[in-house]
Amino acid sequence: MLYVPAISCLPDFASHLNRPARTCVVAFAGQGFSSKKPGPKTQKKSSKDPESTPISDVEAIDKALKAAGVYKAINQEQAKKGKVDFVKVKDWGSGTRENLGDLQIDETAPADSIASVEALTLHDRLARELQALQRAGRLNITGVPGMKPLPPFEEWAFKLEHYLQYLVDLHTVHKALEAALEAVTAASCISPGLRAALARYAPEVGLARAGAIARDVAALSSELPAAPSPSTSARAFASYLASLASRATAGGPGAGASGPAGHAARLFCCAYLLHLTGLTSHVRIGAAAMEKLDLVQRGAMATFTEFPPEAKNPLGVFVDATNEAGRSLGPEEADAVASELARTMPKTSLLLQPLARAA
Repeated sequence: MLYVPAISCLPDFASHLNRPARTCVVAFAGQGFSSKKPGPKTQKKSSKDPESTPISDVEAIDKALKAAGVYKAINQEQAKKGKVDFVKVKDWGSGTRENLGDLQIDETAPADSIASVEALTLHDRLARELQALQRAGRLNITGVPGMKPLPPFEEWAFKLEHYLQYLVDLHTVHKALEAALEAVTAASCISPGLRAALARYAPEVGLARAGAIARDVAALSSELPAAPSPSTSARAFASYLASLASRATAGGPGAGASGPAGHAARLFCCAYLLHLTGLTSHVRIGAAAMEKLDLVQRGAMATFTEFPPEAKNPLGVFVDATNEAGRSLGPEEADAVASELARTMPKTSLLLQPLARAA
């Protein structure tokens, strides 16, 4: 499964690749279903009218799902594996069986929480955690204190100076990330599993972006009096990455979240999210900038197009690297990474701020 995050003002273009067949189920919520038989004074409807014939709970749900165009026959084997979709019902009506054929389906959402997280690849697990956080509104950077809502993506001005600031910030953060990864993967005080997991994002894997971004910054800076300095948000993120590396490699006392392993897990989460957003949401930004700023003519397409031969398919390499990393992590280490998603995602989203300005 590939998760494409919808970052703040960017449209929600989340998608799934190679998604297996699933079972549709409805959570029994709201008023529910009455099992009482009609009293003696209840007027029974004619059994000749199919619409007035009382139907079972399952039949009513099936009818509603078919009407919504999301019905799939229940596959008990799939259901036993936890491969299900939950369907949200907009209006349960009176709750009586006679009226359940008119259920209105509001939305469907994948819910794989029934399946054990141990059975998931690391990328699938983190992607599903992100989906849940996104649906709960916990990935919106407007929740950052003092942060004003960003304009819709379609209204972004894409001025050259704004785009250059965005690239300078990206370069600052990715350069810090690569330095932090190099330091921590060489630290003996980190568990072999964590070191091996972090090494999956090492420059030789082919996902490093600092060099390519620097080439675009150089190409565009020649058209302006001077290249801008990194923004406050970018400097803060870079400083955070450096501090994680410093604390992770310092050794000394401290277990769990406060010890070296906790800081290394946070660094892995930062690397995961920076690469995930860089290869998905930021590619959408790059495509718009290419058109509006004529980046091909300006020779400034390296950030999103130049990858070494070993990463010819960078998104596939990223997913594979993440899953290989997951095989190196212990259960507690994987839990520590997942627990950092909500805290780390706003930091990556703030990198959009210089570019997200209305025309």
